[in-house]
Amino acid sequence: MEYINTDNALIIADNYAFFVTIYNAHTFLYAFDLFLRFIICFSCPANIHNIRNIFYSRKLYNSNSILIKACFVEPIEFNLNELTLRGFRFGNKSSTHKILALHGWLDNAASFRPFVHLLDDFDFVAIDLSGHGLSTHRSHNTGYHMVDYVLEVARVIECLNWNTVTLLGHSMGGAISALYCSARPDDIQQLIMLDAMGPLSGAETDSSSRLSNFMKKRKRVPNERVYPDLKSACAARCKATGMREQDAMVIMERGMREVKNGWVWRSDRRLLIPSPLRYTEVAIKSLLSQINIPVTVIAADPAPAFVGEKMYADRKKCIEQLEEYRIKAGHHLHMEEPEKIAKIVINKIQRAGELS
Repeated sequence: MEYINTDNALIIADNYAFFVTIYNAHTFLYAFDLFLRFIICFSCPANIHNIRNIFYSRKLYNSNSILIKACFVEPIEFNLNELTLRGFRFGNKSSTHKILALHGWLDNAASFRPFVHLLDDFDFVAIDLSGHGLSTHRSHNTGYHMVDYVLEVARVIECLNWNTVTLLGHSMGGAISALYCSARPDDIQQLIMLDAMGPLSGAETDSSSRLSNFMKKRKRVPNERVYPDLKSACAARCKATGMREQDAMVIMERGMREVKNGWVWRSDRRLLIPSPLRYTEVAIKSLLSQINIPVTVIAADPAPAFVGEKMYADRKKCIEQLEEYRIKAGHHLHMEEPEKIAKIVINKIQRAGELS
């Protein structure tokens, strides 16, 4: 790792990722952009057509720091017959501590960038789930169901050929991880969920109406919304999710593509169609009770509205080996408070290594 004394930003150039802190970057950004583009292109001319825009990143260090941490991030790809999943790998490949990170709904692997540099002692892989980011979309005669994602994760772990792995999942990624650990706990060393406690549930009496709604919506998949520029796309994302601007722009790194009249999200529009099937709350509690490995939940305080404090508290009781942490932050707490999240993750992985 190399430390450079200057102001900070985030730039991705082919395989290279530079994570930096921004102070007064609005006035500095343009010149810094040109400088980094020149340096990268000069050092590796093949990168000249692969350089993407600079995106804003939160501060990676304390307020007195003016250091850049330059991190090498290796793109990774999994060819699963009809699907190609893409992501990035970072850290020490020879480490016995393996982490597979799964992002939330309509996010992508970039959501883990704000804190991945703090985990450089471990072998860290983050993927774009199908229909998200740079991964391919599923065929039109299939859908995006939770169980299909569980099978997707199983195939990725098989491709990696890891003997032990820590599953780290945010939101939907945490729900997928919980289901996987319920079915195949022997494959996983421990589970860490970020603002997640299993999948969303549905009432038994809603099954018919849910299926009917799905069939109607599937006939009218929402059209792509074209944004005239990245700024307007970022503003819309922040309004819809409550994300901070700098965090939304990190997600946009892998999430946006340029078209003739502006920019569109890469994610499959079918992800916006409500699921035809949901587990009942009783079924989810039963699944959670089958997880017999260490589980860490790092939750936002307060809990997001779609989970609710009561449901969250009831589900906690179902997991025997559970440790919980509350962080004063929004739903994307791993982007807002990367140092705090990384500290907990490191502690849990090191402790698991000592016990194994």
